[in-house]
Amino acid sequence: TIERHDIGVGTPGKMPLQPGDVVVVSGGARGVTAETCVELARRSGATFLLLGRSALPEAEPEWLTRLDGEAAIKAALAREIKSATGSPPSPRDIETEFRRVSAAREIAATFLRIEEAGGRVLYRALDIRDAAKVRSAVDEARAMGPVRGIVHGAGVLADGLILEKTAEQLDLVYDTKVRGLENLLAATE
Repeated sequence: TIERHDIGVGTPGKMPLQPGDVVVVSGGARGVTAETCVELARRSGATFLLLGRSALPEAEPEWLTRLDGEAAIKAALAREIKSATGSPPSPRDIETEFRRVSAAREIAATFLRIEEAGGRVLYRALDIRDAAKVRSAVDEARAMGPVRGIVHGAGVLADGLILEKTAEQLDLVYDTKVRGLENLLAATE
């Protein structure tokens, strides 16, 4: 039996999570799911196993850490790529690297915000569609406490009409949401 609790803002009652509990979260290192984790951490002090596709952020080089703003970061990235390769980078190369830096910064900021809110973070980079990797990560998190919740926010963005999707695009979107949830439920039962 699955126990459900309404923990909306202003809802009276006891929080079903507490320090020592683990919440398994897919897609929780960025976006709206990250905001959910920060609020749950503030209210509960729980541990969050964040599962995402992005690699764990590495420490930024000093020349990059002091930069802020898209234009400044892209200019510095262009200089670094040219220095490393000997030729000017394409706009696509700069954009790809900028997105990687931005995602890593957002992930690192989420970790810090969850911890500042009173929670703990364990992050594992994996494909939510891989049942064995999901189970392994959940088993690892159980060493930190009992799994008391799941937040399934992982998804693949493929905007447009379903009739315009290729079979591969449809499978990727569907499998990430549905097979991903099935994998989470199986790993946490």
